[in-house]
Amino acid sequence: MFSKQEAADFLGVSKRTLERYASQGRVRAIYRKGRGHPVPEYEEEDLLSLKAGLEPALSPPPGKALPSSEPLSFRLDEHYLKRLGEEGEKRGISAGAYARLLVIDALEEGERERLRGDVAELRRLVVLIGEDLASATLALLVHGGNVEQEPEARDWVLANLLTAGGRKKE
Repeated sequence: MFSKQEAADFLGVSKRTLERYASQGRVRAIYRKGRGHPVPEYEEEDLLSLKAGLEPALSPPPGKALPSSEPLSFRLDEHYLKRLGEEGEKRGISAGAYARLLVIDALEEGERERLRGDVAELRRLVVLIGEDLASATLALLVHGGNVEQEPEARDWVLANLLTAGGRKKE
C-alpha cells in the first residue's frame, strides 16, 4: 500500500493530481481510519495500471531530467500500427508512446517475475533453516540431558519450533 505522497511520487504527479485521478475513477483510493479523518492509500497494482495509461516516459518528475537515450525504431504490420493508435487514443497518447509503455511494462513484468522467483526461493530456504534448527534443538535436548526421553524432546520441538499459531508448519 502506498500513502498519498508515495503514490504521487510513484506516478510523477502532484498529490492534487492524484486526488483528481481518484475522483475520476482512474485509480482507487482505499481509506483506512486515521487520527481524525480517513486516510487514503493506494494499491501497487492500481498505480501500475494507471501509470501504464499515462505517459511516464514523456514527463519526468519536477526537477528531474530524463536521461538521454538512443532512439529505437522498428517496422510493424499496418494492422498492429492501427491497434497501437486505437489503444493509445483511448489513453490520450500517441501510438509510439503507447508502444513505448508496452515495451517498458513487458520489461518490468520480467523483473517482477524474477523477484517472485527469488521470494519463493527465500521462503523455501527459511523452511529448510527452520527444519535444521528443529533437528539441532532436538539433538541438544536429547544429548544434553535436558529431557529424559526422546519423545518428550520431539513434543517440545513440535510445540515450540515447528508450529505457527498452533498449526504445524507445512
